[in-house]
Amino acid sequence: MSLKARDRVSQAELQKRSREVSQKIAEEGLDALLVSGINFSATLGYLRYLTNWAQPFVGEYYLLGKNGKGIFLARTQERAALVREISSLDSLTGATPSAVAQAMRKIQARKVGICSLGTMTAAFYQALTKEAAGVEFLDATEIMDQVRMVKSAEEIEWVRKSAGLGDMAFSCFKELASPGANEHEVFAELDYLVRKNGAENTYFMMATDPAPVPKFIDMASETYNPGDVILFNAEIAGPGGYYSQVVRSGCVGKAPQEVRSVFGVCREALEAGEKILKPGVTTRQVFDVVDGVIKKSKYKRGLHIGHAQGLDIFEKPLVDETDETVLKPGMIMVLHPHVELPAGGGMWSGETFLITAGGNMPLHKSGRELFEV
Repeated sequence: MSLKARDRVSQAELQKRSREVSQKIAEEGLDALLVSGINFSATLGYLRYLTNWAQPFVGEYYLLGKNGKGIFLARTQERAALVREISSLDSLTGATPSAVAQAMRKIQARKVGICSLGTMTAAFYQALTKEAAGVEFLDATEIMDQVRMVKSAEEIEWVRKSAGLGDMAFSCFKELASPGANEHEVFAELDYLVRKNGAENTYFMMATDPAPVPKFIDMASETYNPGDVILFNAEIAGPGGYYSQVVRSGCVGKAPQEVRSVFGVCREALEAGEKILKPGVTTRQVFDVVDGVIKKSKYKRGLHIGHAQGLDIFEKPLVDETDETVLKPGMIMVLHPHVELPAGGGMWSGETFLITAGGNMPLHKSGRELFEV
């Protein structure tokens, strides 16, 4: 039986991406771009963006020439065959430094960009520079970062589906997180729910404690008790592999006044950022507005304010004090101000936004209020 490319981006979309990236390769004076990926939620997107291949483990590569032709170097013969059938790409068996160097020699590449040094092991890079003696290597990650920032209509539809799964998870979470419930069981139930409905990957961080600190499932051993502050964070890669993020805060029982006050600052900071989140504004300006709301309060900012998202949970641009990226229609941005509680831990509020020609569009339908269970 022939395998089908179900719930994946179209071949037309992949071909468009290759054309755009190869054009930039030529503009930068490079002969080719070597793209690597690691199967983790923050480091897989570079490779998948050009190949639609979601399972590289550590050490599979795509060599794209300035002429738009590429070759996938797979770890095994079976994986090479899958890449050819699922992604319709030319693929060879052998993802060793020697095999990659040979592929470079075949296309007479003398100047090669690397994307990225953060998704390639030091051991592989050192061996590659020896095997490909005479080839000049440069960090060309920015080429891919720039192309990936603005999402196509097809990509935006994948993100919308992911956002729907996030809302589904939050709705279920409010039913599960009752007094006496176990954190680990809640994590497991939510993961099962969204995967059953098409999710590829999940990245949950939650907490229940009077001084909550977000944590992953390996430390999710508490029970939900009266007086606890609850944090809910779901970053879900839906069908197609695109992430969205929804962040909410609540309480087990009636929320104390201090908790309401901190949450009020979170909510005000989020809504202030939402107002300025539009084309022509820089991400630093968004940071300044959100951070300014928190600074005017008597509380302190906790975790980072936001970032772009797509095939990775973290993509550029970042919403921080150093990033001067100008927002454009088609960008997918996450804002999630985090404010520290005086007793320890903190509270969150945030979600995913699509930048539109006239401003932005929130992609989640979950209510932003401080919820009580």
